[in-house]
Amino acid sequence: MGIPNVHINAFTSISKGVGANRIVFGGDFTAPTGNPDLPLDREKAYRRKIIDKALEALTTNVSGPTIFTVDESKEGWAMIDMQLTRQYFDVKDVRFGDTCSFAEGILTVSEKELQALTADLFKAVGGFHLEITHPGENARIIHVLDTIAPMVKVEGEGIQYSGFFSTPY
Repeated sequence: MGIPNVHINAFTSISKGVGANRIVFGGDFTAPTGNPDLPLDREKAYRRKIIDKALEALTTNVSGPTIFTVDESKEGWAMIDMQLTRQYFDVKDVRFGDTCSFAEGILTVSEKELQALTADLFKAVGGFHLEITHPGENARIIHVLDTIAPMVKVEGEGIQYSGFFSTPY
């Protein structure tokens, strides 16, 4: 049976995917228990509604994933139930080249092309340099945040890493 709990999340499909049974649809990826764009008094009231709904969900018997919503207006947020589908690409080798591409298992990376694409995203970063390592090679990663899982959005609206490079929906 376990200990009853409530998952407050803006992405209800993720909550379902991790096995949550009581899901409260929260405000936003970056602010699941509120909406900082609202005036302070309305935002505090909205936060209280979300917490009250979580307490209601906690005391409600459910037999499977159940989504609880605060109200229809959502105080500026719209509920979008997204489906996350992962697609894996069999990368046999990574190389530097003049343009970024993926063909026949070879991922070609153009450092200049990526620098141009990301120039306006990094206001506080003067630039970056890429290095490629292969399995078995010695490599020192100074900080775990110096690594990033490569991702691309294959279809649908939005971009990869939503909420980081764009709005979370």
